[in-house]
Amino acid sequence: MLQNVAQKYIWRLILVFLLGLIAACGDTDNTATPAEPTPVAWRVSTAAINQTTAPRIALVGRLDGHGSTVFQMSFSSDSRYLATVSAGDQRVNIWDTTSGENIGGVGTLEPIWAFFDPSAEYFYIIDRKRTISQWSMQNGNQVATLPVQRETDLIGSITFGNGGNWVATSGERGMVYIVSLNPFEPIAEINAHPVVPVTSIALSDSGKYLVSLGADNVVRIWDIATNDMLLELKDFNNPKQVLFSPNDEQLAIFTETVIYLYDTADWSRQASMIVPNGAVGSEAQYSNDGSKLITYGDDLSVYIWNLETQALWVELPNHRRGVKRALLSQDQSMMITLSGAEDVFLWDLTPVTGVNSREVELRRANLPLPNNINVHDLWWSPDERFLAVADFVGRVFIFGIP
Repeated sequence: MLQNVAQKYIWRLILVFLLGLIAACGDTDNTATPAEPTPVAWRVSTAAINQTTAPRIALVGRLDGHGSTVFQMSFSSDSRYLATVSAGDQRVNIWDTTSGENIGGVGTLEPIWAFFDPSAEYFYIIDRKRTISQWSMQNGNQVATLPVQRETDLIGSITFGNGGNWVATSGERGMVYIVSLNPFEPIAEINAHPVVPVTSIALSDSGKYLVSLGADNVVRIWDIATNDMLLELKDFNNPKQVLFSPNDEQLAIFTETVIYLYDTADWSRQASMIVPNGAVGSEAQYSNDGSKLITYGDDLSVYIWNLETQALWVELPNHRRGVKRALLSQDQSMMITLSGAEDVFLWDLTPVTGVNSREVELRRANLPLPNNINVHDLWWSPDERFLAVADFVGRVFIFGIP
């Protein structure tokens, strides 16, 4: 029920929180547009968004429950519910995507992250007080809380594993906490990098392994059941992220310019893939089936890698302001990218028929955004029927196939 989420770094969370507070205090940005008083009538999205249906994509609703930037969202895995988080108004809202109705929410918790357990029986909030709270979807009441970091440590990275039923958080002084969502109980506390901030973590889907990346550029692999370190990997140049493939067969270590691939059967290195043109990346993610790896960042391109051939599959160029988000459809026929605050592109990947198609010319279209909005971020529902677009003043625009 849980949308897999890309790793979030500690400074990004702090920056977004401060920006949200500024917005909530009434700071007026010339590029921001006040929330429109007229509601958008909710329409049902009848089909998944892909290359076949993309010509019919349209605005199907708008969620107006926040007064400042929505910096994080999570869909339930059946896409029935959506949780939205704003630091500026310190509120989490829960929405029913069948009707567009706000069916509940929680305020004054200084939220960082909100999400659902695999059954959507509960939703969860991680806050700046370093706790995770469990809330009933049935009546909206708080059920329990658990710590997710020591009282003096800021939360850095957040990730999920064990079929979406475990959440792990890293701290600024090396600790990693792992919590089971349902049943709601602590699983492990691992002192992964004593004193050193942990900048990225990955949980295997099996729940067996934790991989941690410290600010000292050291990667460590842990057995969660015993808290024992199995392996330490060093000598990386500015590593950004660690992540497991969906089938747990591969570990990727993503640096600014190189992707290192490891076989999890024996932790041997499989390949080193160099990002072209000296491009500097900041984000990496696997495709839903684990056959591709997507990398992007401050460079003007998105790179999609074929992991069978361990080579670049296709490059999506000409993002004028870098790439903030890149979302690949499950059938790999389409990619949605966000560049700056104004450009949301829909890419047609159907011409990419060969195993390596770097020279193919791709078509792209612009998402039909309302006038005068500046986009903060994008989220795509697991069933791909809803594309949620957050602006900087608290609105969430929902696109679909009416």
